[in-house]
Amino acid sequence: MRTVRFPSALVAACVLPGACLALSAQPAGSDEPPVRVELSSVRRPNGQEVSSWRVTNVSRKEVRAYVAVLESSGNEAGCRRVHVSVFGLDPLAQDRLRPGEQRQDRIGAMGGGAPQRATVDFVLFTDGSTWGPDTQHKSLLIQGLLQGRRALLAQLKRVLETQGVEAVVKILNAPEEP
Repeated sequence: MRTVRFPSALVAACVLPGACLALSAQPAGSDEPPVRVELSSVRRPNGQEVSSWRVTNVSRKEVRAYVAVLESSGNEAGCRRVHVSVFGLDPLAQDRLRPGEQRQDRIGAMGGGAPQRATVDFVLFTDGSTWGPDTQHKSLLIQGLLQGRRALLAQLKRVLETQGVEAVVKILNAPEEP
């Protein structure tokens, strides 16, 4: 089991009353998802298979996040992995996938072999609307991550305004919490 540690401001934002309750997924209005995921696999000389995909926004709205379910038919029958992409968590990255825009993303190795199929389960648009059944229940995770990002940036801005650049640099250079 893998343990993931989040900055305290992120965790605090996720547990604030009502912070994660603003987002709800609606059943798909059509059979065609607003995000298209195309898989490809490359076998390296060492025999390792590396999978990647191209994600394309085929809707007329800007996409903030999406959830894809990857399935393989390798050694373990029915091997599945859920992939969550939230645009804009990295302050230097683009915060949305614009209509018609494509991006390449590396999936990595799956326990049951290379992914054979990917389906889109949930999409969050920048206007707050959603698409998809959210069968993997990742909408609350996405909302918590976005709330945490906003809270962390607001806290850093307050420190910058009240204590200056040196205080922000000190925060950013502090070792991770145990």
